[in-house]
Amino acid sequence: MPTKATTKRVPVALEAPLYETLATVAERDGVSMSQKARDLIHHALEIEEDEAFETLVRGRMRRGGKFIPHEEFWREVRRRRKARAR
Repeated sequence: MPTKATTKRVPVALEAPLYETLATVAERDGVSMSQKARDLIHHALEIEEDEAFETLVRGRMRRGGKFIPHEEFWREVRRRRKARAR
């Protein structure tokens, strides 16, 4: 679990039905509402990321983009991140 030094707070207003659902699933899973909300947000953001990558890939496929092996892709990602950090 992240430490207080690495976490930030985000106030969120929820409609009553959503609040009750969050309370129910948090209780079911034996965690706090804030922990459950964090987990659900994390999951939703992973889905958003997957959808963004799918859109990118479909666009490249339509334009006849070349296939890049998995290892080569991540090697290029690491190279670009390193270059940006300088």
